[in-house]
Amino acid sequence: MNTASTALANGDPESAASRAYYALYHMTILLLRVVRARERDRWDHDQLLNTFLHEFCRLHFKFSRSDGEDWAYVLRTRFMANYDRDPLDTRRAQRAVERAARLVSKMRLEILRDA
Repeated sequence: MNTASTALANGDPESAASRAYYALYHMTILLLRVVRARERDRWDHDQLLNTFLHEFCRLHFKFSRSDGEDWAYVLRTRFMANYDRDPLDTRRAQRAVERAARLVSKMRLEILRDA
């Protein structure tokens, strides 16, 4: 998350959105490993989002529906940053970084609680 914040401060919203997403991506994988004992060699982006929604927002209610929407927002922003022709809006990147940071912190607490 520090790299995402630094990129944003340096005027690089595309890198900020991408780094924020990958921090969330890897923390979600760790959360699944520690809390739900779910292992995979590789996680597809949509597959990881859907597993997070199912395992933590619908089945066990450790995260809210709003958390799931924030996860999806960060993913969409990352796709926009990497694949859209137009530059990513700095405000959208800022929101993605903030949402990812909040989710990463929440996941970290859940992992520590379960450890």
